[in-house]
Amino acid sequence: MRLRHLLFTMLLVAFAASGCIFSPGDDPEPPAPPPVDVCAAAPDTAMLRFQQIYSARNLDAYGELLSREYKWIPQEGEIYTYDVEIEVARKMFNALPGEGGVSISDISVDLLQPQGIWQPTPEDDPNFGGFPGSQYRNYIVDIKFQISGQNLVYRVQGPVLYYVMAEDVDGETCYKILGMVDATFGT
Repeated sequence: MRLRHLLFTMLLVAFAASGCIFSPGDDPEPPAPPPVDVCAAAPDTAMLRFQQIYSARNLDAYGELLSREYKWIPQEGEIYTYDVEIEVARKMFNALPGEGGVSISDISVDLLQPQGIWQPTPEDDPNFGGFPGSQYRNYIVDIKFQISGQNLVYRVQGPVLYYVMAEDVDGETCYKILGMVDATFGT
């Protein structure tokens, strides 16, 4: 019997010394994510940054990666400008309710496959022709948006035409995403 009391006392002391696992404030703050180098020295690098930043839902980096002249051209409806795109991304990246009260809990860019090579944007391009030095390239995408609180995923697949343009950022040439033309289908 005495051995049981001794073992119980030792366990009690060990537990008290280790602290309660449910104590508030005992856990250190999680480390801050490393800074993202948004400046892309080439168009392909800009697209790689897009895949990383969009999947990580990093709004600040996303805002830096997009040109202030950014336009998203949907298949139907109104063209989104930089400010509208950033507001939509802010809601998605922070799991805030958007259209229809839906909020996004996770985003994964599973496929961003280039088709062909970068081409100079023709001057007569209806949306991006006025941007000298801009380039475009078609990509096949597969992007999944997990809906908060549901076992439901919005999936966007198919071709997207991306436009990029070199811009001067603090004396450094960085490629930024100028826009995109959506030709995908969602499920």
